[in-house]
Amino acid sequence: MADNSDHHAAIVAGLSRIMNKRPYIQVTTRVLLPLSFICGCAFDGRYAALEQDLRGKEATIRELETKVSDAERLLQEQDAELVVLRKATAAPRSGPSDKSAILQASHHHEAVEQQIAWGRLHEIQIHRLLTGVVPDTEESGGKTFNVVVQPVDGDGEILKIAGELRVTITLVDSGGEPKVIGSREVTLAESRQLWTKTLLSTGFHIPVQIESPAQNQQFLVTATLDMGDGRTFTDSELLESR
Repeated sequence: MADNSDHHAAIVAGLSRIMNKRPYIQVTTRVLLPLSFICGCAFDGRYAALEQDLRGKEATIRELETKVSDAERLLQEQDAELVVLRKATAAPRSGPSDKSAILQASHHHEAVEQQIAWGRLHEIQIHRLLTGVVPDTEESGGKTFNVVVQPVDGDGEILKIAGELRVTITLVDSGGEPKVIGSREVTLAESRQLWTKTLLSTGFHIPVQIESPAQNQQFLVTATLDMGDGRTFTDSELLESR
């Protein structure tokens, strides 16, 4: 009987110790939960600021690289013309000019490359990180929304091609109907001008004017590439305004 009494007393003492510890556990929980929430919010804020900073730098890099590409293209054209003039001066001949022959060969090479890329095209992708509102672009109550579209083959390799593009940006509000706040159509010729290769991304960089969005709203971005041969490719991404 004495053994049973001692065992019972030990159980009661153990339960008492657990109950005495509960207030400390509750206090610790109440302190740690708000701290973890605050840390999470701070991380989201830094991540959103980093995304906006990247988009701003991407726009600046794209503008500078476009100017460099235009300058390089102008130099190449001038060099080609200089070569043709030197050949024509050294040995003038009748018949088609050397310049025409050079241009025909260049156009043929570009056409062959385009046909190869068209055949390999598998899908298009919207670049999630660099697609979004470009900071510091407030104009007449609206902002610029940069959409990066990348044509890829079956292995995920980016293909440089041209085609007609349609981009639509829809504001998705859980409390109301979806609202289109911006759209743009790009012709075949314009698509060549919008193709950009940068350190962060390569593809069509399409600026779209939109109504100024509020913070923490979601956008449905839809892009369609029409190849003109009966094939169309579409991709959509749901992004959040930060």
